[in-house]
Amino acid sequence: MNKPENSKLRDGSEKSRSMNEPEKKKITHRLGFKMLASFIGLSVISLALFGGIAIIKLNELGDYSIDTSSSLGSSATNDSLTALESLGESIIQQKAEDVARQLEIYIKANPTMNVSNLQGDTFFIELAVQQVGETGYTATSDVDSLICRFHSSASITDRDLHELSGPLPGFWSIMSLSEGGNTSSGYYDWEEPDGSMRSKYMYIAIVDAQTADLVTFSVAATTYIDEFSMSAIETQEKIDQATMESMNKIKEDNEKTQNLFIIALIAMVVVISISAITLSRRITGPVSELAKGARSIGDGDLDYKVYVKSNDELSDLALAFNAMALDLKTQMKLVEENTREKERIAKELQIAKDIQKSFLPKSAPKLKDYTMAGFNMSAKEVGGDFYDFIDLGDGKIGIVIADVSGKGIPAAIFMGLSKTLVRANTRRILDPIEALKAANSVIVEESKTGMFITMFYAVLDTNDHTLTYINAGHNPPLLLRDDDSEIALLKAKGLPLGVMEELNIESKKVSLKSNDLVFLYTDGVTEAVNKNNEEYDMKRLSLLLNQIENKTPEEIIQAVTEDITKFTGDVEQFDDITMVVLRSEKR
Repeated sequence: MNKPENSKLRDGSEKSRSMNEPEKKKITHRLGFKMLASFIGLSVISLALFGGIAIIKLNELGDYSIDTSSSLGSSATNDSLTALESLGESIIQQKAEDVARQLEIYIKANPTMNVSNLQGDTFFIELAVQQVGETGYTATSDVDSLICRFHSSASITDRDLHELSGPLPGFWSIMSLSEGGNTSSGYYDWEEPDGSMRSKYMYIAIVDAQTADLVTFSVAATTYIDEFSMSAIETQEKIDQATMESMNKIKEDNEKTQNLFIIALIAMVVVISISAITLSRRITGPVSELAKGARSIGDGDLDYKVYVKSNDELSDLALAFNAMALDLKTQMKLVEENTREKERIAKELQIAKDIQKSFLPKSAPKLKDYTMAGFNMSAKEVGGDFYDFIDLGDGKIGIVIADVSGKGIPAAIFMGLSKTLVRANTRRILDPIEALKAANSVIVEESKTGMFITMFYAVLDTNDHTLTYINAGHNPPLLLRDDDSEIALLKAKGLPLGVMEELNIESKKVSLKSNDLVFLYTDGVTEAVNKNNEEYDMKRLSLLLNQIENKTPEEIIQAVTEDITKFTGDVEQFDDITMVVLRSEKR
């Protein structure tokens, strides 16, 4: 038995020794081929898997971006709608309270007038029924009987509002709360002629005064609330359209990315075939880690960190990848916050700007022997300057130009209150000093922030051709005589309104001759600065007016505005610019 075993061993040794070098090379080539094939196969599969995941995550990231953009747009729109409706409610409330205060002042100033007398008083009717927004209005009712005494529609005047409890239950639920002298507010649905329903908002304020027949009025201010929110709805439609365009663009880019990936994959197979053995082990690990990071980022995990210890470009790429994730997280948060805040502020300021513009006269009155023009340009979205033309009857016109201290929304609100008080009191009290004292009394009482207003108020009498004026701390207007090259300043002693309860002011009078010119302005004209920080100043203004004094008021305002713009150049306007020009025509 030993012999055969030895024979087998010897046979095996023989066979082992008989394996020649070509056979070894063949085995080596076979193993090399398997390693290369395996590495290429694994590399291709890994790359395909990585690319597929990347494309899927890219699509998911695109969908996430679209959803986020849409969500942010909807959120911004909703915030804007809420802010705009809140602002609308505040404006309607302010309107109701302003009208109530005006009626209070008038009733207290005329204690002998009863309801019937007031219904025959044109001026009181204009105070009681005023426009709110584009389609709204104010109405005045008896708080005890709930009979409407003043309304824009004759069919509602002197009608018992209890009759509307059935057809307009929403309206009645708000109105009934005011019975007995209580403020109330709320929304109610109003049926349009076409049968559709629109929401209105109403605020009811109480007049703190009684007529001679012991009647207390309430003032209801109401308008369609979508007047304030329409711009936000339009913006939402634009956002939806932009989101759809972005979605189509992302899909198109994804398709291009997929095609490019396929092309790149084929090219990579060729490159890997040449250098697979030497590069496979150095690439697989880092790429897998990067793929994992891409998936995590695609899933929204922006805190994920990629760790690569290859000490080469892949390591740098990992660091850049981590920095990108951190920057993306920071930027997404900032974009979300900034976009929402900017859209909200922009919409609110635009509404405030439109409202403030409506306070200014649409045109100057047409007068015998006189022409006038006014101009206002705010430095920001809203400002504190204003001007006004007030018909005082008997050929007399009140001219107002004023500048509120401060900037922005507070100054704009203070401007609206001051303009309303000045107009109401100057039409009620013909004596300029007493009229401004009455307005100042209310302004001091209402001003809780220390704001004040400089004002120049003049009464033009077209019958005797005189200008009676008061200067309450304002820039003195310029008087250019047709027969004199010197420019006179219309100065008068007086403190700004809103500073002290006792307003110490004086009244002066000048005669206006044929072809005389009066130029009223705010300090935004003379204090405009250029890039060298030089002011436009009074000297430059006076020289210009001497050159253009024979032009029309509109042409004079245009010439001064163009000269200021030329002087300041690219320097941003920092103060409101307001001008009023009065010309006495040749007689």
